[in-house]
Amino acid sequence: APSISGPEQISVSIDKVSRRNWAVMGGGRWYYRQSNAEWQLSLEKDLSGTHNGEKMDLNYQYFWQWATFRFTTQVKMIWKSSALVDYYYGIKMRDNVDPSFFYQASSGWQPAINLSLQKKMQNNWYWLSRISLQKLHSGMTNSPLVEEGNIYSVFSGFAYQF
Repeated sequence: APSISGPEQISVSIDKVSRRNWAVMGGGRWYYRQSNAEWQLSLEKDLSGTHNGEKMDLNYQYFWQWATFRFTTQVKMIWKSSALVDYYYGIKMRDNVDPSFFYQASSGWQPAINLSLQKKMQNNWYWLSRISLQKLHSGMTNSPLVEEGNIYSVFSGFAYQF
């Protein structure tokens, strides 16, 4: 009879790999507004030389006003280059892990959807709430560093508009 052992390790702890540095991204953004809708396209490049990668965001948002509330729905596609993704999600010799875990990450598209609510308070103060879902592409999710394929986020807070 075959022996039964514990589950096979299929991931690598981020605490065990070499430290990844923050990058400074810079670029341009184009807007097109028409009544209650807006298109945005942004292109960014690593200006710090950390990974020398690029990123592109294309998104569409639609908003409507009801009394003092503003509702917004947003659909977004995010592209990240292989240089950017591999720097953060790839596993190489520098990570001091078993070579069977080495991984070359690739570029890809990540769809996202956001729903937000904004309420004007006194003067220039606003209450903001947002819920979002972003799906990671296979170049990231196939990495032994990644356990989940989606990013869920919720935010609620206040903002002051100058």
